Amino acid sequence: MIDAGAPHISANIVSLDDLHRPAIIETASPMYGASALHATMAPRREPHFAEREELDAALAKGTLEALLLFIERHPQSRYRLEAEKALRERGVSPSTR
Repeated sequence: MIDAGAPHISANIVSLDDLHRPAIIETASPMYGASALHATMAPRREPHFAEREELDAALAKGTLEALLLFIERHPQSRYRLEAEKALRERGVSPSTR
């Protein structure tokens, strides 16, 4: 039984891909009646957060290919110097790749 004063939230998440889609949340409250649907989305993130995650993944993988791919995909990234440093530590000069 749902208490009319407390919101009830249910979501059907089937796979990890569903976590990146807007969710439809069903709530029960006195203000909206027995059931109301509300669409929600995650707030917009700055692009450099995704770049940082990609660089961290490349560093964790530890391969030259992963680091070179990061630099190729993000040539103007604030993290490019860090990726180039990791290449130099592995004996590869970024300018001669």
